[in-house]
Amino acid sequence: MEENIVKPITNTIIAPTPQVVVSQPSVELEQPIVEEIKTKTAAESVIKSTIPYQIDPLFHEVADYFNIDQKDWDSAKTKLGAIVDFIAQSVDSGDAGDILLKLREIEEKIQRPGWDEKRYTNVYKYVRLAQQRSSIDKAMGSLQRGGF
Repeated sequence: MEENIVKPITNTIIAPTPQVVVSQPSVELEQPIVEEIKTKTAAESVIKSTIPYQIDPLFHEVADYFNIDQKDWDSAKTKLGAIVDFIAQSVDSGDAGDILLKLREIEEKIQRPGWDEKRYTNVYKYVRLAQQRSSIDKAMGSLQRGGF
C-alpha cells in the first residue's frame, strides 16, 4: 500500500514593492503645435519604416519599364540598382528620360532573354560584363607601351 505524503500549503503572497512616481509639470501646448508634432512623428516613422528604393521615382520608372510587379521589387532591387548606376554613369545624367532611352538602346543591342529569363536579368548580365570589360581595358592600357 502506498503512502501519500501531503505537504502543507504555505502563504506565497509577495508584498508589492512601493513605486516612486515623479510628477512632471504639465505644459499646455496650443492645438496647432500638437498637430504639427503628431504630423512630424508620423512622417518620420513612415520614412524610417520604408526602404529608400521604394520611394525613389527613378526606381519606379525603371521597374515600370521592365514590368516588374511590386511584390518582386525586393528580389529585383540590387540588379535594377546596378543597371541604373551603370547607365547613369555612361550617359552622365540622373534624368529618368535619359536613363530610359539608354536602357532601350542597350536592350535593342543585346539578344532577347531566354524562355524563363526576365528582361532585366538579361540587361544586368550585359551591364556586369561591360563593367568587367571596362576594368580589364584600363588594366591592359596601363601595362601597354606606346605602340599598341
